[in-house]
Amino acid sequence: MVEKKRDPFFDNAKFLLMVLVVFGHLLQPFIDQKDWYKDLYYTIYTFHMPAFIMISGFFAKSFDWKKGHQVVNSFRKCIIPYVFFQWVYSFFYWVTGTNDHFSFQLHVPNWSLWFLLSSFFWQLSLFFFHKWSPKVGISVSLALSLLVGYLPAIGRELTLQRTVVFLPFFVIGYYLSAETVEKFEKSTLKKGFSLG
Repeated sequence: MVEKKRDPFFDNAKFLLMVLVVFGHLLQPFIDQKDWYKDLYYTIYTFHMPAFIMISGFFAKSFDWKKGHQVVNSFRKCIIPYVFFQWVYSFFYWVTGTNDHFSFQLHVPNWSLWFLLSSFFWQLSLFFFHKWSPKVGISVSLALSLLVGYLPAIGRELTLQRTVVFLPFFVIGYYLSAETVEKFEKSTLKKGFSLG
């Protein structure tokens, strides 16, 4: 079995984004105390999830509809953990008294579990996007993300609204070429983001 070569650029980017996610959640209870806390919180939230989703799209290039097992693998990686952790959250809320009775539901994700469900739907959307040119695919995803806000039937259920709103970032990442990323890694612009 051939070992996949890791890319330190993406490893570092994902690590930094995960730190920002945790920091953002820790900062949230304090955002009403000082204006600059709120400014920092909203600044982080303007880019950290879009960046995560774009990276997910970039690494979804290997998803091939002709290989049926990839849909099954995606289901196993996203939906099975989603169902398990939904149950764990439901049990936790019941045991701690947050909810009066045990209520297990799959149609509205708890806390950050929306990302697992959305990841599954984004990968399924590649059935269409892999057939289209980047110009068409990105235009369609942008149009859908704008349109979904006007459709009251699409809401929190199965996190469909959030999935469609963030779809353009996943699609842009999917169409992003390795050559473009390599150019950025070698550019002077990247040096402005590096810590060392």
